[in-house]
Amino acid sequence: MATITEENATYQYSIAKKMLRLINLAIAITFSYLSSKSVHNALNGRVDLDAWMTLVILVLLFAPLTYYLFKLAKK
Repeated sequence: MATITEENATYQYSIAKKMLRLINLAIAITFSYLSSKSVHNALNGRVDLDAWMTLVILVLLFAPLTYYLFKLAKK
């Protein structure tokens, strides 16, 4: 990780803040989808979860994290 100095402290803080907001949004979307899917499955008597959704959830969580960590390390 980059060393925090007086010159880059504001930049590092703003990037970290954006990263946490985006990760929180991704977590909220994930829980909303899983909750609605659970209710839908319970009402219809099924126990399935879309296989493609696992990949989408992983990308939603790890893509912003990877992007912003590289951005923080670069500056």
